[in-house]
Amino acid sequence: MSNDAGGVSRPRVKDHRLTVVGVEDFTHWYRRVRFDSHGLFTKMDLLPGGYLLLNLGLGDRVVQRSYTIAGVEAEQLWIDFVDHEPPGPGCAWARAARPGLELSVSQPSYVWRAPLVDDAVMVADPTATPALNSLLGGLASSTRAKIVIVDGHCDREAIPHPSDVEVEWVERLDEDCLARATHTMSPDDCYAWVAGSRTMVKTARDFFRTIFTLPRSAQHCQTYWIAQS
Repeated sequence: MSNDAGGVSRPRVKDHRLTVVGVEDFTHWYRRVRFDSHGLFTKMDLLPGGYLLLNLGLGDRVVQRSYTIAGVEAEQLWIDFVDHEPPGPGCAWARAARPGLELSVSQPSYVWRAPLVDDAVMVADPTATPALNSLLGGLASSTRAKIVIVDGHCDREAIPHPSDVEVEWVERLDEDCLARATHTMSPDDCYAWVAGSRTMVKTARDFFRTIFTLPRSAQHCQTYWIAQS
């Protein structure tokens, strides 16, 4: 997997302008914002797990946040924002988004490359499920994936998730849950991808490093948000 097209190196995209063309609350806590891409994908390649750096205008300040591209159709792309309390910068921006609003985006320097492994265990909370769903498309067809979604809501069917892989729902991540997810796997040929709250990510990182003894090169653990006390 590479980040070029036809072997031709491309410069990174910076400050590309998108225009909001539609806003949809497809569940009561996910807001999908559609954009006219204005030729973005003639400048960069869309890879599994591809994301953009959004320059979010919030009053008199601009805040940059990373968001996964949830889908592409013709000249449009869309991004899914979790609507939550208290609202973070992305949530606040999405709540105010209306057709015609412009958004400046840039291409990140990091590109996730799918590992060639027998097994993959992927752990996410609602903030990371759009990324998880996209990344699944980058796994080899022979890779067996086990998904753990950490969520305490009762309406779990509202969270987008793949229908053709094994998914376990848990209200809180712990060692027992991760042991179940990996009990048929070997750390010699496995990859772990984890994203979500800092507490959740720390639990998973500790398990994979000290109990499952997965090499650091075979895991990606990223904090998306920090719970406020």
